[in-house]
Amino acid sequence: MTVLLLGLLVFFTVHLYSTFRTRRAGSTIIDRIGYPVYMSAYSVASAVGLGLIAYGYSIVPPTQPIYGLPIDVRPVTIVGMAFASICVAAAYSPANHIARTLRHPMLVGVGLWSASHLIAPTEVKDFLLFGSFLAYAIVDIFVVNTRRPGAANEEAISTVRGDVIAVTVGLGAFAIIAFWLHAALIGVGIW
Repeated sequence: MTVLLLGLLVFFTVHLYSTFRTRRAGSTIIDRIGYPVYMSAYSVASAVGLGLIAYGYSIVPPTQPIYGLPIDVRPVTIVGMAFASICVAAAYSPANHIARTLRHPMLVGVGLWSASHLIAPTEVKDFLLFGSFLAYAIVDIFVVNTRRPGAANEEAISTVRGDVIAVTVGLGAFAIIAFWLHAALIGVGIW
C-alpha cells in the first residue's frame, strides 16, 4: 500500500502545484527555470508518480470490497467509461463542440472514469485510486473555473468534423480497452 500512496502523493503534488500556482507574469517557477525545464520536470515527476501508482496498485493484495451496490452495475460502468473515453479524446481532437461545451473535457473524462469505477464493488486500493482521481478532477475544475474563468476553449471554433473525430477516437480507444487492454493489463475483463 505504501508504494501506491507514494505514487498518488508524487502525482497529485505535481498536478496540484500546477492547479494552484500563481499565474502572475514574472513570479512563477516557469519564469525562473524556463518552460522547457519546467515541463520536463513536470513530465518526469508525473510519469514517476503514474509508474508508482500502477506498480503499487498491482502489488496490493486483494481484499474484501468495502462496499458494493446490491445490483450489477457493470452496464453503468461500461457506459460511463465510453463517455469518459470520448471526453478524453475531445480534449485532444481538433476544435469540437464537446470540448467547448465541457470546457475541461480531460478533467470531466477523468471524473467519469473515476466515478464509473467507484460505483462497482470497491476495495480499499480501488477507493484510494479512483477516489483520489475523482477528488482531483472536481478540485481542478472548480479552481480553473473560479481562478481562471476564461481559460478553456472559449475562443475555439467548433466543427462537426472535430466532434466526429472525438467520438470515433474515443469509442475506438474504449473498444481496445474494453475488449483487450483492461484484461491484459489489469487482469479483469469487463464483459
